[in-house]
Amino acid sequence: MNLKVVLVFLALSLITIFALAYVLLTSRGGSNLPPRCPSVSPRAQPWTHPGQSQLFADLSREELTAVMSFLTQKLGPGLVDAAQAQPSDNCIFSMWTHLKEVEFPKAPVFLASVFNYNGSTLAALHATPRGLRSGDRATWIALYHNISGVGIFLHPVGLELLLDHRALDPAHWAVQQVFYLGHYYADLGQLEWEFKAGRLDVVRVPLPLPDGASSLRSRVSPGPLPPLEFSPQGSRYSVQGHLVESFLWTFTFGHGAFSGMRIFDVRFKGERVAYEVSVQECVSIYGADSPKTMMTRYLDSSYGLGRHSRGLVRGVDCPYQSTMVDTHVLVGQGAVQLLPGAVCVFEEAQGLPLRRHHNQLQSHFYGGLAGSALVVRSVSSVGNYDYIWDFVLHPNGALEGRVHATGYINTAFLSGGEESLLFGNRVGERVLGAVHTHAFHFKLDLDVAGLKNWVVAEDVVFKPVAAPWSPEHQLQRPQLTRQVLGREDLTAFFLGSPLPRYLYLASNQTNAWGHQRGYRIQIHSPLGIHMPLDSTMERALSWGRYQLVVTRRKEEESQSSSIYYQNDIWTATAAFADFINNETLLGEDLVAWVTASFLHIPHAEDVPNTVTLGNRVGFLLRPYNFFDEDPSIFSPGSVYFERGQDAGFCSVNHKTTLVLLALAVITIFALVCVLLVGRGGDGGEASQPHYCPSGTPSVHAWTHPDQNQLFADLSREELTAVMSLLTQKLGPDLVDAAQARPSDNCIFSKSNSMPQAISAQPSSLVLPTNMETRFGRTHWAPSTPTVPTTRWIWMWEGSRVTSSLWTFSFGLGAYSGPRIFDVRFQGERLAYEISLQEAVAIYGGNTPAAMLTRYMDGCFGMGKFATPLTRGPSYMRDVTVERHGGPLPYYRRPVLLQEYLDIDQMIFDRELPQAAGVLYHCCSYKQGGRNLVTMTTAPRGLQSGDRATWFGLYYNISGFGVYLHPVGLELLVDHKALDPAQWTIQKVQAESEGWGNCLTSPSSSSHPPRTGELGLG
Repeated sequence: MNLKVVLVFLALSLITIFALAYVLLTSRGGSNLPPRCPSVSPRAQPWTHPGQSQLFADLSREELTAVMSFLTQKLGPGLVDAAQAQPSDNCIFSMWTHLKEVEFPKAPVFLASVFNYNGSTLAALHATPRGLRSGDRATWIALYHNISGVGIFLHPVGLELLLDHRALDPAHWAVQQVFYLGHYYADLGQLEWEFKAGRLDVVRVPLPLPDGASSLRSRVSPGPLPPLEFSPQGSRYSVQGHLVESFLWTFTFGHGAFSGMRIFDVRFKGERVAYEVSVQECVSIYGADSPKTMMTRYLDSSYGLGRHSRGLVRGVDCPYQSTMVDTHVLVGQGAVQLLPGAVCVFEEAQGLPLRRHHNQLQSHFYGGLAGSALVVRSVSSVGNYDYIWDFVLHPNGALEGRVHATGYINTAFLSGGEESLLFGNRVGERVLGAVHTHAFHFKLDLDVAGLKNWVVAEDVVFKPVAAPWSPEHQLQRPQLTRQVLGREDLTAFFLGSPLPRYLYLASNQTNAWGHQRGYRIQIHSPLGIHMPLDSTMERALSWGRYQLVVTRRKEEESQSSSIYYQNDIWTATAAFADFINNETLLGEDLVAWVTASFLHIPHAEDVPNTVTLGNRVGFLLRPYNFFDEDPSIFSPGSVYFERGQDAGFCSVNHKTTLVLLALAVITIFALVCVLLVGRGGDGGEASQPHYCPSGTPSVHAWTHPDQNQLFADLSREELTAVMSLLTQKLGPDLVDAAQARPSDNCIFSKSNSMPQAISAQPSSLVLPTNMETRFGRTHWAPSTPTVPTTRWIWMWEGSRVTSSLWTFSFGLGAYSGPRIFDVRFQGERLAYEISLQEAVAIYGGNTPAAMLTRYMDGCFGMGKFATPLTRGPSYMRDVTVERHGGPLPYYRRPVLLQEYLDIDQMIFDRELPQAAGVLYHCCSYKQGGRNLVTMTTAPRGLQSGDRATWFGLYYNISGFGVYLHPVGLELLVDHKALDPAQWTIQKVQAESEGWGNCLTSPSSSSHPPRTGELGLG
């Protein structure tokens, strides 16, 4: 390797990155930094208390060592290091050592001939619990092939042994039974004798290959790097010991050796939300026709969810910029153990807006906040499974707990026929993926605005009500139900029973709007399955009966499980079911216990590993009237701009920044290539470096470039041709839809998924569009990539997307919205069409507009409002044309823009001036209603044939969301007639006590109101 070249590249990259950082952070032209361009490091907030971390933090190495020294002094000189302890020293001995040294020599020929055993090629996996009743200590042990670098869990050999190890003296341990290919034998000696006598049917199991199906080695050469996360101005959080602080959240995390992840003293802007949020237990229950697997009920806390978490890998387990934290445990050995990189803390970019709105009604503005969250993570590798534990804290005050399951499945030898497939799927040669359940238990010790909390359940029922403006018609109106669950029995929701749609812990404090401050509990879990209640083992797992329980907080009820239940599951000394004893929950310190579970039937795609996708469960704590408004509005990353606003907030030279960024990326990439391959400057004819692929995304054998045309939306040119054809066919009386009256024939709207600037660039590599948003300005940018096209791992041509694995065509229906067609994985079609069909919202309230509204957004156009990505015409049929076997009457047609404009003109120019006096007092009415705007409802009437719409009046201030500012006046407009001059206002609803009063027109409210007739805002 030419070191001079390496040093030159390194120096150049450092200089480039330094210049880039200087431009980004300091290039202000002598002006002060504007509020939208913060560059300060995370600072201590006024609500943080650095010293509070010590109260909740795990013990340090020094503290654990002091504990060990203290115990040694108290327990005397006879204390034995657990790593060397014998069973008589109150420690568990090594059963594998007993098998290798005592039992295996009884069947040397059988083991060598059938399993190629050479003293190290077999490994043992244990079933738990260890017996069939309390007092037993006999374990079924299955043997698996053991080759370095290969997952042993996928290679059962079909031999299982029942070892009795109850005696304190290992010399008295013995194999009680042997199971092989569906038959039971007394011991290995009998198996050896029958094998030598030729009386034993065997299945010879070859050793697995190092790069076989169970290996995690990559099957392909390295390719382009995946997307990476970075923080352009540094981390927005800090970690000091176990205390984590951000601009919104503070908490202390812990890592129990057995129970695993937990966080304490969780505060949002200094106000405590939770005292403790922790993992309690993780259970898997298996089924198969082999004794080891059918016995297995793993309680993973007994093995140690915390002690088996270590060595998280940057870039895979955690983002590269994560803060990695070491932890210490004192378990299983006489000395403190270091668990390097057991926990990581990072801020997660979620690739989704936390909130956003692009307003196009009246004033034009955009506001939003990119979704990000603070995450603390650990991964427990307990035997075959890896559990990824996350506690996620969001900027809107929500706290999420989630667990993903991955790793190897547990398998059994497929010795039977079709009956063996009752317990799973075949996943290899003579290998059964055993069916099993997963269940996780969480403790949520919440302090919602104090220690005195109540449990409140809210739901919705539909109740019939006569329409006040038309009593002969009836509506089904959604209405809230609210119940305070005052005792523990009422909050014990069994698995499978319906939960209230809203269940929250409430405080006796209220927010600015008079509602109890609360936190809602949502459980994200499919319907799991629990052990039958008549099982002798169920009581130790009784927390699994319930998806949710709320109890009074008690020190003696601090944990729902015990590490001792694994080996004596029949004797539950403190069963969780006993926590539920009908105590009052009114104004008490409360704890919520959540169970999240799922069923896993292993299948071929679980080899070599189960993937995290689809194997995630957890819970979400959401503020419910806890604040006066969404607290994320105060997040520094919020974006807001109005029409025509210039991108001048930050005077960083974007062109210079992009050039420097591209130069830095290219330089660093070249440096990595030189370092890894070492071919720079050697003067020889170097081949393409192995780690620097430069080929463009290859056209795979399964791709068909022309198939794009079959599924793509019509292009601009095609839509223009359609418009020309329709114009010729329909004659000269065709009217532009933007000016069309109800009686006019028009070409209405048709969406096109690609603007001309994009569809004209078939080589564009940006997805889904090449649109840039620079603060306040949105525009179509040139599609030339700023980095070499050889680094992309997908291609886009027209409406066809191709990656190394997937191909599909996408479209955007004007009304139904997004859709994809001809979806193929490695060339094999999985779906012809996946599309959105409809989105419905049903409202309830005590005003006509609210009680009537049932929005079917497909009618308004979910694709049509996906601006600025839609454009192009399509034909709106004549009102007399037959459609689907019948005429399409005017009242069924969508409301056109001109129809809305005509309605507004009627309301503001003809009707409202008749009541200008009273409107001035109630709504600060201005001449022409310039400060008011109408909002439509749907459907438009109470029966087929109606076209009468309730319109609510709202304040209209530029840059504000009108939806939050009703003035309390609603008008029922009958616009069924084709002539707008015949449209009338049928009813007026003005705010008052109860229903208010339905008037016949605004003019009827111009006289002084009688008591109860018209309430002024």
